Amino acid sequence: MFNLRAEGRSFRRGRCLVPATEFFLSTGRGRARSRWRVTMAGEEWFCFAGVWQPAREDWPEAYAVITVPAGPDLIDLKPRHLAALPRRLWHDWLDDRTPAGALLGPAAAGTFLVERDGR
Repeated sequence: MFNLRAEGRSFRRGRCLVPATEFFLSTGRGRARSRWRVTMAGEEWFCFAGVWQPAREDWPEAYAVITVPAGPDLIDLKPRHLAALPRRLWHDWLDDRTPAGALLGPAAAGTFLVERDGR
């Protein structure tokens, strides 16, 4: 899986949704390293905004997940994260006539639940 920054891109072709139940962020280094489990508040699962491209010549079918600047729930952990879309925006993301900039950006406070992962 690859990541692409949202800023300055239109993503006019190949938009897709990448389902997930959670994602993880790590902070610190060595013994001070912490791992954080992130879920979407009120949802059992959600989707990341992604883009895909069909196989060509000797390159297989592939996809990438879009990244956005962190909002208030995650900014203390990392400056960026994967673009998790609320369910109400899934159809709009798949409609390439909808400008990507209208759908992608920092998530509002309360979008994510964050807990320390014991692993």
